[in-house]
Amino acid sequence: MVDTIRRYQPITYEELEEKIVQSGQFDKGDIMFSERTFFRDANAIESIFGIVLFFDRKTKGYHIKEAKSKEEQHMLDWMLHTFRHANVLEVYRDQAEHILLESPPKGNEHLSAILEGIRHSDILKLELKRFRTFKVVKIDIIPYFVRLFRQEWYLVARDLRRDIVRIFPLDKIADITKTGEKFELPEDEDYPEATTFFNDYFGVILDEDVQRETVRFKAFGDAAKQIQMSPLHLSQVEVEETDGYVVFSVRLHPTSDFIRELCRYGNELKVLSPASVKEKIITFAKTILDNYDA
Repeated sequence: MVDTIRRYQPITYEELEEKIVQSGQFDKGDIMFSERTFFRDANAIESIFGIVLFFDRKTKGYHIKEAKSKEEQHMLDWMLHTFRHANVLEVYRDQAEHILLESPPKGNEHLSAILEGIRHSDILKLELKRFRTFKVVKIDIIPYFVRLFRQEWYLVARDLRRDIVRIFPLDKIADITKTGEKFELPEDEDYPEATTFFNDYFGVILDEDVQRETVRFKAFGDAAKQIQMSPLHLSQVEVEETDGYVVFSVRLHPTSDFIRELCRYGNELKVLSPASVKEKIITFAKTILDNYDA
């Protein structure tokens, strides 16, 4: 219902019913559309997703009220994206052998505890699993926000013992409990803001020893098209475009995860500047060759 209204708005009640029936996921007899069920479902949509459907007398059709901010809209899009996939998989569960899925994001089981702690300003105690020793270390933290990156969840929080901001992969957390203490964010806003914290970085690796600079690179063929459709960074701009290649520019801290991302495109991408990043790419490539010569 939401997808259909968003796609065809303004849309009349009769047009909405017809589009949903034509989608092929339901038989008309199963939908049993009526004014009563329509308004009941509209109320449920507003209650569950916060999406408001309204009728505009000027256009004589239904619209969706826009979110208050782009962050809220982004979260709403994710909720609908997840709900849409769950709905399709439920309808076509008997076709499981024809649907290939990636593993779901890691660390999902800890999300509720973390977000509950953020909502109620709770200082939390993390039990972390050491990678090599498998020992469990307990740390008291102030939770700031979470981030999903490359199918993994991360928590940005302040380690109270060391008094530093750290990034914790949720799949390395064994358990989360409340300490019974509360925290207050400083009035001068001297704490990580979710909307800007990673702006100058590619992923979740933050290394202040790596200077922020402008990186220019040339991409060819399919790599150029992919990077145009899915920018590597919010600062990305196109400097030059020809039939054979596109030159891009980004401004960030070129940390190790960004270097690996550039190398992922193989011979379809060439770093033009700065020299320091070109040297990192060359070193990375030589290391791969050395592994095969050993």
